[in-house]
Amino acid sequence: MLSVTDGDARHLAGMMDCFGQVGIKKNTMFVRFKTAYLDRLEVIRSILATDQKPTGPFDNGGDSKRLQYELVLVGKELVTLENLVTGRMLTDRRHAFRQKRDQLHKLRQKLGLSGKLKVARPEEL
Repeated sequence: MLSVTDGDARHLAGMMDCFGQVGIKKNTMFVRFKTAYLDRLEVIRSILATDQKPTGPFDNGGDSKRLQYELVLVGKELVTLENLVTGRMLTDRRHAFRQKRDQLHKLRQKLGLSGKLKVARPEEL
Protein backbone atom coordinates (compact mmCIF):
# COMPACT_ATOMS: atom_id res chain seq x y z
CA MET A 1 0.00 0.00 0.00
CA LEU A 2 1.24 3.45 -0.91
CA SER A 3 1.93 5.74 2.03
CA VAL A 4 2.19 9.41 1.06
CA THR A 5 2.57 12.26 3.52
CA ASP A 6 0.59 15.48 3.19
CA GLY A 7 3.82 17.31 2.34
CA ASP A 8 4.56 14.90 -0.50
CA ALA A 9 1.02 15.29 -1.84
CA ARG A 10 1.36 19.09 -1.76
CA HIS A 11 4.71 18.81 -3.53
CA LEU A 12 3.12 16.68 -6.29
CA ALA A 13 0.25 19.17 -6.60
CA GLY A 14 2.75 22.00 -7.07
CA MET A 15 4.63 20.08 -9.74
CA MET A 16 1.36 19.25 -11.49
CA ASP A 17 0.40 22.95 -11.41
CA CYS A 18 3.79 23.97 -12.83
CA PHE A 19 4.68 21.46 -15.50
CA GLY A 20 2.18 18.60 -15.58
CA GLN A 21 0.07 17.92 -18.66
CA VAL A 22 -3.09 15.79 -18.82
CA GLY A 23 -3.88 14.38 -22.25
CA ILE A 24 -5.47 11.64 -24.33
CA LYS A 25 -3.69 9.51 -26.89
CA LYS A 26 -4.76 6.17 -28.38
CA ASN A 27 -7.95 6.21 -26.28
CA THR A 28 -5.87 6.34 -23.10
CA MET A 29 -5.66 9.15 -20.60
CA PHE A 30 -2.15 10.07 -19.46
CA VAL A 31 -0.22 12.59 -17.40
CA ARG A 32 3.10 13.84 -18.76
CA PHE A 33 5.71 15.68 -16.73
CA LYS A 34 8.30 17.32 -18.95
CA THR A 35 11.25 19.24 -17.55
CA ALA A 36 14.95 19.88 -17.98
CA TYR A 37 15.60 18.70 -14.42
CA LEU A 38 15.78 14.92 -14.09
CA ASP A 39 15.84 15.10 -10.28
CA ARG A 40 12.27 16.50 -10.24
CA LEU A 41 11.03 13.47 -12.17
CA GLU A 42 12.89 11.15 -9.81
CA VAL A 43 11.10 12.77 -6.87
CA ILE A 44 7.75 12.11 -8.54
CA ARG A 45 8.76 8.49 -9.13
CA SER A 46 9.82 8.03 -5.52
CA ILE A 47 6.62 9.55 -4.08
CA LEU A 48 4.34 7.46 -6.30
CA ALA A 49 6.56 4.36 -5.98
CA THR A 50 6.28 3.68 -9.71
CA ASP A 51 8.56 1.57 -11.88
CA GLN A 52 8.08 3.89 -14.86
CA LYS A 53 11.40 5.55 -15.70
CA PRO A 54 11.82 9.02 -17.23
CA THR A 55 12.80 9.13 -20.90
CA GLY A 56 15.29 11.47 -22.45
CA PRO A 57 17.28 13.54 -22.81
CA PHE A 58 15.88 15.01 -26.00
CA ASP A 59 15.64 18.41 -27.62
CA ASN A 60 12.10 19.71 -27.42
CA GLY A 61 12.57 22.17 -30.27
CA GLY A 62 11.15 25.04 -28.21
CA ASP A 63 12.70 28.04 -26.54
CA SER A 64 14.54 25.97 -23.94
CA LYS A 65 18.21 25.45 -24.63
CA ARG A 66 18.42 22.58 -22.14
CA LEU A 67 17.72 18.99 -23.01
CA GLN A 68 14.35 17.77 -21.74
CA TYR A 69 13.25 14.65 -19.85
CA GLU A 70 9.71 13.38 -19.50
CA LEU A 71 7.80 10.99 -17.30
CA VAL A 72 4.48 9.58 -18.56
CA LEU A 73 2.01 8.07 -16.11
CA VAL A 74 -1.02 5.96 -17.04
CA GLY A 75 -3.30 3.49 -15.32
CA LYS A 76 -2.85 2.96 -11.60
CA GLU A 77 -0.21 5.70 -11.26
CA LEU A 78 -2.47 8.22 -13.02
CA VAL A 79 -5.39 7.48 -10.69
CA THR A 80 -3.15 7.65 -7.62
CA LEU A 81 -1.74 11.00 -8.76
CA GLU A 82 -5.21 12.36 -9.49
CA ASN A 83 -6.51 11.34 -6.05
CA LEU A 84 -3.52 12.93 -4.34
CA VAL A 85 -3.37 16.28 -6.14
CA THR A 86 -6.84 17.41 -7.26
CA GLY A 87 -7.85 18.73 -3.84
CA ARG A 88 -4.48 20.41 -3.29
CA MET A 89 -3.88 22.13 -6.63
CA LEU A 90 -4.06 25.92 -6.50
CA THR A 91 -4.87 26.68 -10.14
CA ASP A 92 -7.83 25.90 -12.38
CA ARG A 93 -5.84 23.01 -13.76
CA ARG A 94 -7.38 20.85 -11.03
CA HIS A 95 -10.35 20.39 -13.37
CA ALA A 96 -8.17 19.04 -16.19
CA PHE A 97 -8.50 15.45 -15.00
CA ARG A 98 -12.31 15.56 -15.02
CA GLN A 99 -12.44 17.39 -18.36
CA LYS A 100 -10.13 14.90 -20.07
CA ARG A 101 -11.99 11.94 -18.56
CA ASP A 102 -15.32 13.32 -19.87
CA GLN A 103 -13.72 13.95 -23.25
CA LEU A 104 -12.37 10.39 -23.31
CA HIS A 105 -15.79 8.88 -22.48
CA LYS A 106 -17.43 10.93 -25.26
CA LEU A 107 -14.74 9.83 -27.71
CA ARG A 108 -15.22 6.17 -26.77
CA GLN A 109 -18.99 6.42 -27.12
CA LYS A 110 -18.59 8.08 -30.52
CA LEU A 111 -16.31 5.25 -31.65
CA GLY A 112 -18.69 2.63 -30.25
CA LEU A 113 -16.18 1.26 -27.79
CA SER A 114 -17.20 -0.49 -24.60
CA GLY A 115 -16.80 1.07 -21.19
CA LYS A 116 -13.99 -1.35 -20.34
CA LEU A 117 -10.73 0.50 -20.08
CA LYS A 118 -7.70 -0.76 -21.95
CA VAL A 119 -4.59 1.13 -20.95
CA ALA A 120 -1.85 1.73 -23.51
CA ARG A 121 1.75 1.24 -22.43
CA PRO A 122 3.55 4.49 -21.52
CA GLU A 123 6.17 4.05 -24.24
CA GLU A 124 3.36 4.17 -26.86
CA LEU A 125 2.24 7.64 -25.73
